[in-house]
Amino acid sequence: CQSAVLIGSGDDNLARCDQCCYTFCKRCKEIYHFQAMCPKDYLIEQLKLQQQKERERIAKQQEEEREKYRKAQEKDQKRLAKEREKALQELARIEKQKETLAERKLAKQHYREIVIDLTDEDILLENILSAERMEVLNTQPCPNCHARIEKNGGCSHMHCSRCDFRFNWSSPEGPRPPEITSLLYLSSNGLSVQSIKEELNKKSDTAKVTEPNIEKTDSDQLTEDENKQDTKILINNRSFIGSSIVKRVTQCQNTSCNKFNVKIADDNWIVCSGCFKQYCFSCLNTIKGPMHFQKECDRYTPV
Repeated sequence: CQSAVLIGSGDDNLARCDQCCYTFCKRCKEIYHFQAMCPKDYLIEQLKLQQQKERERIAKQQEEEREKYRKAQEKDQKRLAKEREKALQELARIEKQKETLAERKLAKQHYREIVIDLTDEDILLENILSAERMEVLNTQPCPNCHARIEKNGGCSHMHCSRCDFRFNWSSPEGPRPPEITSLLYLSSNGLSVQSIKEELNKKSDTAKVTEPNIEKTDSDQLTEDENKQDTKILINNRSFIGSSIVKRVTQCQNTSCNKFNVKIADDNWIVCSGCFKQYCFSCLNTIKGPMHFQKECDRYTPV
């Protein structure tokens, strides 16, 4: 009859029209079904069950994917760990081989030693490190004047600002690893100049260095001479750290100077930083011009 029906707030779904006495379900609007679930409620329950199953399926799938990803990560981590361990072992083997070869080469060297003042030790080590850094950078000598030139980008066409010579860059670009016998190798392994100095003092002869022609007249003179001797250290080429110093350091032949100078790169033409006297790194003779290297020694030799 389409009359308006007042619906109570009870839990049952019964609705009764006061005009025509028609009873029906207030949810699905069909004839009242007092002992059966409302089809609409049933449909809602089925939809809820389907949603629950779908959520469980998605959650299970996500969990399986996470587990699969975790296992793949563990597998990759184990593989990377094995590769890293293998690489470290290979690196250790190569370093050991390099060290063995360097030790053999070290043993074949002619014995050399220098005696320096402890006050000059820090400056000498810094100068040697600077020379070694220059050699391992992306540099190569000019083919004409042998001045060290650094390439920091651009094409391979180079111009030497010292001699105006033009050439093509031929060596591989990029810094080179320092040699195992260099101070820079120790420095790259985390040792500071102070640590290198302490290591050098361990391997060097820290005993008193005897000065010739010392007249020991009285106790005061002896004490003064001993204090003077204590400020010196003897360095030889029987260790890596000692060899890296001795092989590129010479003492000025000027008796009034006697300053130690560091050879940089391949150039044997040394200019003393103390008295500016010029001498040959190879033979230690005084240089009066380039004719010395044309007749007697090679101008450029590796350290």
